[in-house]
Amino acid sequence: WSRKVIKKGAPTHLQFKQGKLYYARSSETDRYHQYSDLFEFDLATKKEKRLTRGMRLSDPEVSDLGILAIRNHHLQSSIVRLSPGENEISTESDLEVLFKAPSDATIGSISIQNHHLLWSMRHREGRWIFVKNLQSGEIQRLTSLDECLHPSWISSQDLPQAILATCYETSPVGKGEASISKLNLFDLKSGERKVITNPLSG
Repeated sequence: WSRKVIKKGAPTHLQFKQGKLYYARSSETDRYHQYSDLFEFDLATKKEKRLTRGMRLSDPEVSDLGILAIRNHHLQSSIVRLSPGENEISTESDLEVLFKAPSDATIGSISIQNHHLLWSMRHREGRWIFVKNLQSGEIQRLTSLDECLHPSWISSQDLPQAILATCYETSPVGKGEASISKLNLFDLKSGERKVITNPLSG
């Protein structure tokens, strides 16, 4: 059966590179299926180009290594890389899987800096942060049993030096407990972790 798009979503997670915008956009078909695909918009020609079709991709991250994105398909969350050409990408064989999450985990965000891939992942035991060296293939997990979100790079001369992330901890407040958000710094060279801000102590 053919799929007819009956509803389109707004562009999300916009990325800019060399005069073009890259973004994800969801669509709903007459068969009640929901898809999210990647698009490219040329600011000079004012033309939009569809890059993928039916691939369920979101959160594009554009780099010299290609376009990275999160794929959620059949209850499986993964990070994939694609190299768009003249034709739309519509088959799994055109996607390179860089990381596949466990079946009970969901990837939340991705970022790339100089061959280093950074992402957060929600697991039943917490929200974890990972770094993968795309040249060596080495994967490092920076957190364990933590609730850490929104990781971002701190770089020097395009080389990743450290990672900032918001981490939530349960702390005693008055006669009870509360979840307190604290900004954490992860030093990639020394492996040291520091709490930068603490709402309770300043």
